[in-house]
Amino acid sequence: MDYKDLMKRYKLNQVTDEEKLLIEKEIEKYEPMEEYFAENLEDELGNLENIDDAKQNSHETVQLKRSVDHRLRKVIFKSVLIAMGVWISIFYILSPLVDAFFYNPQKFSVGEFENDVSFDLAAVTELNMPGMSPSNVYVERKGFGVYHLTYSYLDQFRGDFYGMSHVIRRGKITSTRQDLVLRRDPLEYLRYYSNQKDILEELKENAMADVEELNPVSYGSFSISFEEDLTLEELVTLEEKYEDIVFQWAAVRTFENDEEVADKIGMDLRGRNSLMGSDEKLGEKYPAFSLVNWLVRSKADITDPENIAEGYKQHYFSLLEYVIDRGDNLEILEQRENKKILYKEALEYAKKEGVRIYGLVVYSEMRHIREFMENENLRLFDLNDAVAYKRY
Repeated sequence: MDYKDLMKRYKLNQVTDEEKLLIEKEIEKYEPMEEYFAENLEDELGNLENIDDAKQNSHETVQLKRSVDHRLRKVIFKSVLIAMGVWISIFYILSPLVDAFFYNPQKFSVGEFENDVSFDLAAVTELNMPGMSPSNVYVERKGFGVYHLTYSYLDQFRGDFYGMSHVIRRGKITSTRQDLVLRRDPLEYLRYYSNQKDILEELKENAMADVEELNPVSYGSFSISFEEDLTLEELVTLEEKYEDIVFQWAAVRTFENDEEVADKIGMDLRGRNSLMGSDEKLGEKYPAFSLVNWLVRSKADITDPENIAEGYKQHYFSLLEYVIDRGDNLEILEQRENKKILYKEALEYAKKEGVRIYGLVVYSEMRHIREFMENENLRLFDLNDAVAYKRY
């Protein structure tokens, strides 16, 4: 039996009753199977649709996560750039700008190998503090225009160190600490002149009595003033005459006939700042900032008193020129306004009248200073300090 032909005739209603009955019985047999496959196929198709939806949802989630991560990375990157920009602006633009308006002791504008405050302290100390020299200078930056400055003063007679520290806040010293044992100014007593000869004689007799009471080999620091000012040539001659006496510091007259010297200015005669003076950058502008280095560079015959006297003069001029140029910066360290005016007047006077010495600080054994006191025309002298023997 050809079922294909039979089915065609069944669809066209061209079959006999027997053929029709046969076909309908066969169709009836396959209806349950058709229903079964139809139901299962629907479930399978549903599962396939769910899988496709899950895949699609998963893909969309991944895409969304990637988009969020990308935007988050951009936000983080921009935030980092902004933070770095702010940091760079503060520390490399704003900070130097603030420091430029105020005294910056860490700056290297004066010399090549030392910061500015090292030279500032050296010049101010030598001009104003006989027998003292600064050392161990250290500066720590604490903020915008804020610095912690620490250093020591070396007592050149005893060899002791006295600690100092300052907080410099935007151009002003706001706090200071110092050793309480920092000794008094050795010329404080001689800065005040008296016209009464009987008082002067009494003071000298008292000082001589102090010397007589001490052992001849005891070592002392003395302040001396003269009846008549010494020229630099006379000072050098005096040094050569008394080889056993150390001529430490010379007080230089700053104006005519000063009966009361309120501000002493002078210079170290032993070249204590020679290392600083070797700085070529400093030496170009202030060639005699260091006395020793000026003598070396000028190739002067140091056995000639005139050359030594010229060295003293140039050294004094260089110190004053330096502190005048540094002006406002040094007024911060000295904590005194208009000190630059005094330095200018001192330089003008010295260039006009010459460098004249009215006083000295010297170190000597008692036996040698006694000879000096007896032979020289002294106005006043005073024993500042004494030790049992010369230490070095």
